[in-house]
Amino acid sequence: MAIAAGNLAASAPVSIIQDVMWLRPISLQHDTMSVSVRLKPEEKIEQKLISSFEIFSENALGELIIHCEGQLSYEISEDKPLHLEIEAIKQR
Repeated sequence: MAIAAGNLAASAPVSIIQDVMWLRPISLQHDTMSVSVRLKPEEKIEQKLISSFEIFSENALGELIIHCEGQLSYEISEDKPLHLEIEAIKQR
């Protein structure tokens, strides 16, 4: 889920997923369940752009339950800079 969200959000594919921590398993309480991915702002380190992610759901009280978190890395080059298309993402 995180890689798919990262690929959709950026102008380049995710090259590495790292520092993944499963905090709580995703378990169905009913027939269906909504699970979401949140990408957090990125930072540039050397020739890589790092973006954090969380995979989460909501309980019956509307409280967020974070199931997983980690980082996505994108390889970047000077001739093709990487950026997130925020307005395009909002329209999806």
